[in-house]
Amino acid sequence: MSVWEEKLKGLISPTESKWPYRVVQLKPNRKLDSEIYTLSGREEDIAANGSLFLALYDLAQRDRIDFDEWFEQWSLGFPLLDVNREQSNYPLLGEKQWRKREERPKFKDWTPRELRHKLGYRTIEVWLNRDIEEESTILSGTDMQLINHCIQLEYEGGSKTLSQDTVSSDVIRYSGIPEITLFFRGRDANLPVKDQVVVGQKSFRFMGYTDNPAMAEKRQDLELITQSDINRIGAKIRSIFRNIPPYVWSKGKKQVAYHDWARGYNLNVYASTHAEAERLIVAILAIRDLQMDETFVKYGEAKNPIKAYPPAQEIQVLGKKHKTPERLPDVNVEFQYAQIYLPTVKQKKNIA
Repeated sequence: MSVWEEKLKGLISPTESKWPYRVVQLKPNRKLDSEIYTLSGREEDIAANGSLFLALYDLAQRDRIDFDEWFEQWSLGFPLLDVNREQSNYPLLGEKQWRKREERPKFKDWTPRELRHKLGYRTIEVWLNRDIEEESTILSGTDMQLINHCIQLEYEGGSKTLSQDTVSSDVIRYSGIPEITLFFRGRDANLPVKDQVVVGQKSFRFMGYTDNPAMAEKRQDLELITQSDINRIGAKIRSIFRNIPPYVWSKGKKQVAYHDWARGYNLNVYASTHAEAERLIVAILAIRDLQMDETFVKYGEAKNPIKAYPPAQEIQVLGKKHKTPERLPDVNVEFQYAQIYLPTVKQKKNIA
């Protein structure tokens, strides 16, 4: 007799001397080990109630989305939805391919499965570009909320409302605000030739401007962006980053974060030294004639860099030698170009 049967027997007085009840555990979804339900009763009751339970469970699951499966499809560009995508702005293939394999989003689940079931939510770390290790965002909520967060993160960059008094990532609305991205590129000679290209990106919001006419009318802090505005900031970027020689960012494992949400900056810079990371932040702020405010500066560094960022190792797989990639390698990347993204019309333009 199981522990559950023993507990029930102590609570229920059977009509006969023979114990007529059974207790069974039911896992309706084999993929969800955390969902286990207990049924108790006579054989015929368990059969009838079990069938009713499974029918009700199936109805409840019809609107449920498996976040892991959704994220996989989203990161690939929804390849199963390929029928009605002619003339789409998000093609699966071609020159304007939406999802390039090496730049797809990825996530890491911080919440153990057993704790997730107990809490009812989970916390994940998301990289919109898996090739840029230093740029990630923490999201938390139910699976449905996480899906909304991911979509909003990619297309809007944030949520909630603007507040100048207690400014944080939770209270900034970036919807409709253009985003400017600086692109860098270099080579790591320590890697195999096909893996030597190293890239870097740094983005910030062009606060004070929008490409949404309705928002420009409603909000006093926004102006409708013009080509002159774009040309002006493009010229400023060229004067700072496209010198002779162009600006070089020495990437590495020392982190400096700069979070000035009200002015559109959510920068996480990994560089060879903290001073080098600050140098890049100062240069980015100079695009809008701003100076670094130490209130928003935070330093980060691994307690044990060797364990946190193990060096490349040579391994043998299927009789062939391979070199594992090093996370956050020390390598110089040179400024290539700058791009502005207009979220309302969903257009990207090279500006420097």
